[in-house]
Amino acid sequence: MGTKSISSSNVRDAKSDINFLDYRAVQASKTRAELIRALAVLHLCSIDLFVSRALLWMRLGRRLLGQRCFNALMRRSFFGQFVGGATEAELRQTAEAQRRQGLRPMIAVPMEEPMRKLSDEELTRLYEENTAKQVRAVELSAQLNSNRPKMQLKLTSLMPTSLLQKLATLHGDLAVADAASEVLSQLLQLAVPDTPCSTKSRQQQQDLLRRLLPAASDAGRLSDQLLAAVVRTRRVFDAAKRHSVQILIDAEYSHINPGISLFYLALATVYNAEDYCMVFNTYQCYLRDTIDTYNWHMDLLLSTSRRGVRAGAKIVRGAYLHWENGQGAEINGGRSRVWSSLEETNCSYNRAVSIALDRIVTEGSNSSRHEVILATQNSNSISLCLDGMRRRCISPESGAVSFGQLYGMADYISVPLAQSGYQVYKSIPYGSVDETLLYLVRRANENKLIFDGVREEKSVLRAALRAGRA
Repeated sequence: MGTKSISSSNVRDAKSDINFLDYRAVQASKTRAELIRALAVLHLCSIDLFVSRALLWMRLGRRLLGQRCFNALMRRSFFGQFVGGATEAELRQTAEAQRRQGLRPMIAVPMEEPMRKLSDEELTRLYEENTAKQVRAVELSAQLNSNRPKMQLKLTSLMPTSLLQKLATLHGDLAVADAASEVLSQLLQLAVPDTPCSTKSRQQQQDLLRRLLPAASDAGRLSDQLLAAVVRTRRVFDAAKRHSVQILIDAEYSHINPGISLFYLALATVYNAEDYCMVFNTYQCYLRDTIDTYNWHMDLLLSTSRRGVRAGAKIVRGAYLHWENGQGAEINGGRSRVWSSLEETNCSYNRAVSIALDRIVTEGSNSSRHEVILATQNSNSISLCLDGMRRRCISPESGAVSFGQLYGMADYISVPLAQSGYQVYKSIPYGSVDETLLYLVRRANENKLIFDGVREEKSVLRAALRAGRA
């Protein structure tokens, strides 16, 4: 799949009827202490010396202060800003506060890769524990949001990265990827959790595995890993189906994303074939080939001559920029897969949004055959989308387009957007300080595309603080 050069001439500055710089929306939703904390944390996240060594500083702080004092400090700073709570009770309080502002909570259980190498037994135990946590997250999502509940899911919480990397090799050729995702969807349908496998079903599974993993030197180990991964995945997605929860599969590192995409295509084939779109894939617009990948996936899923199912897409800029320009470039032969400038990424994002809106109209904006959630803290991109929705007569109430922002960021965008009738979700992680520490480090270390653009948000926060003193 080729990539096209993107220039700023492809898009224009947007104007919106919503004033995202009005400090009053933020002032009404936050206490003075919360405003000060948000301003201080966002300022720290713009300092390279802190961001580049965030994990080191946090570990040093824990060693010097002790666990109890360190936890207290984190709760008053980064944890309190970006995490919805350490317990389910705290998460419920956060979700209720979000709902009072017209925002919809969207749970994201932070499950980063282990920092040390684990044995096969330890990994299996970890994946089983993660599966139980994700099923619980599904149940909580249904309880916290009765109207189109959504949650985020990292597939690497359920299966080894090495397995996804192996599957990624099947995604490069379109015909091979089409066939491989179809085989994977058949495996998903055969692997019923907590049900004894008949001899016939076991033979069918082995036949499918041979088609999916031919001639691999470690085919036996990969087959076992894949079957276990499929069963865990079924357990989570079956729970989502029972509770009518939409699952947004997170994109991760570019060298495993094609493997994640194969799972998405298979899951969409199985779960999006009924009366609503349950499974979404994430498309990172800082990658050069994202628009081509998105178009191919939509052609495959939405075309009645092929899969003919519903398709969900979450469109983001990307959260692993530091890794992609370092280790990712090394894996790719010294060439980074991301655009070389922020302007190119912004243009890629805005172009992807325009293409998605056109597809929604083609599929019928009220039929929900194609649903898109635009996850961005960029007010210009959102204004472009609102203008595009108006021109294409896409109703905010249709559910075809929704918006997402991170908890602890961009309330100056989220609140007025929700008050204007749009569906706005807040991505809310929860867990203890230790469980969310790596997530918080990534939030600081990887999201330079976000933190380089916080001047607008800090300006609104300062205006809210000044108005409070007046």
